[in-house]
Amino acid sequence: MGSHGGPGIAPPCVGAGRRAAALADHGTDRGRRLGVTAPIEAARPARQSVEQEGARVLALDADALDLADPDFDGITNLMEFALALDPRKGSTSPTTLSLNGNLIQYTYTRSKTAATELNFIIEHTQNLLDSTWTAADAEQISPPLSQSETLETITTTLPQGSNRLFIRLKVTPKNP
Repeated sequence: MGSHGGPGIAPPCVGAGRRAAALADHGTDRGRRLGVTAPIEAARPARQSVEQEGARVLALDADALDLADPDFDGITNLMEFALALDPRKGSTSPTTLSLNGNLIQYTYTRSKTAATELNFIIEHTQNLLDSTWTAADAEQISPPLSQSETLETITTTLPQGSNRLFIRLKVTPKNP
């Protein structure tokens, strides 16, 4: 607290975890006492080993990898970049499927920046057990439809075929 009864702040403790800082005004001009307590986070322990710091940095770097999913929404960072999603916030896939006669239309919105850096491939299979994905018969039906300066929509068609068809969007770097 302040040394002369004025405003003061209790110093936070160094270390991990939550701490409380207390701010109080013990002035007597109106005969009242004001006390506020607010939680704060310690930045890091005062004495942290190199191994601990290295593990923390590695964990942060791991969240930035293409195949990481730091927001746990099931969509990798690479796919979130491709589809102009925020990798720090949970998202749902911005893709749609529809029937047009005997054709299946697969539509997705992508980042125009990502389109210059990534390959976008629509693949399909009739059986998930043997992993025979193919891009054969998938045709983009028109040029990309611009949604804004940064987004465009792509529609691809596939023949309906058998009673079972699994479709996926595969994204890979153009220059691995």
